[in-house]
Amino acid sequence: MRSFRPPRAYRTLLWALALAAWLIAAVLTVIGLWRWGLAVLHYGPVVVWPWSAPWFLSAAAAVLLSLWLTLNAFNASRRAVHELRTGLLIERRKDRTHVPWSAVSAIYTSAIHYRIPLLSTPRVTIELLSQSGRRVRLPAVLAGAEQLVSSIKARTYPRLLEEYRQAFNAGLPLDFGPLQLNRVGLQHRRQSLAWSEIDSVTLERGRLTVRPRSGRGWRIAVRRIPNAEVCLQLTSHLGGGS
Repeated sequence: MRSFRPPRAYRTLLWALALAAWLIAAVLTVIGLWRWGLAVLHYGPVVVWPWSAPWFLSAAAAVLLSLWLTLNAFNASRRAVHELRTGLLIERRKDRTHVPWSAVSAIYTSAIHYRIPLLSTPRVTIELLSQSGRRVRLPAVLAGAEQLVSSIKARTYPRLLEEYRQAFNAGLPLDFGPLQLNRVGLQHRRQSLAWSEIDSVTLERGRLTVRPRSGRGWRIAVRRIPNAEVCLQLTSHLGGGS
């Protein structure tokens, strides 16, 4: 069994930001009280609120921010994804969800890479669709998330590829989100391309790009395409990549 959790640097950063927000709220409150007392002593009650209100309101905003950061830091320490022989075990606080490998019918992924040193771990969105139609989203920030994605695909793609091939050979269209494959070619929205018209199909920079032999091609965000690598393999084999 392998376990994937939010990286320690990420959890430490959340706790540090939460503490900083609490300190800022305390300082703003002290300043607001000082200005309140100063106004009462020297200028009367008429100017008390105008002098102190901005500081109290800023302190309230800092408290709300600190509560949000504290909640996220606490939740991050209780999130984990365990890779088992039978499937994935996803932990969120007291909730535990088991997703068997055989039940996965689609995988949606996307990644955001930060340039901040403490956030060097990419934010990888992994969403699984079960055969019953249930969607399960994994925690977004996990140490080793890209290895987890590779492992999930290695365990599910061979079975899904075979299922897609059997459906295609039976004459059924294959749906990959906004893209549909059939015996004639590809369809995207109201446009279509015959297999003989396709020059190449590539997957790069978070987009699936279909280039025809003439005219404009299609660029589709990978996050919208279920089982994007399977889609690439099938379209490359049937179209310009064959």
